[in-house]
Amino acid sequence: MEYNMTTPYVYEHSVIQFPDNKAFLRCDPNGGMDFTEGLEAETPTSVIVDLHSPGMFYYGCSKHDYCTHGQKFFIKVWSGK
Repeated sequence: MEYNMTTPYVYEHSVIQFPDNKAFLRCDPNGGMDFTEGLEAETPTSVIVDLHSPGMFYYGCSKHDYCTHGQKFFIKVWSGK
C-alpha cells in the first residue's frame, strides 16, 4: 500500500518520517527521512510513502514549530494475515 500526502509549498512545510515514537513525541527530526528535501520550493508537492510492511510510521513537519503545535501524525499498518 502507498500513502499519498500533499504538502503546499516546501519552503513553509516539510514531510519528515521520524525514526521512532520517541523522536515523534519530541518532534526531533534527527535520524529521520525528509521526503521534501531538494524539491522545488514554490509548488505544492505530492509525497508518496511506501507502507508495504506492518508497523508504526511517524510523520510531521520540521519547519518552524509546526510539529510541536500538532502538525504530525502516525500510521499503523497491520499485517494482512
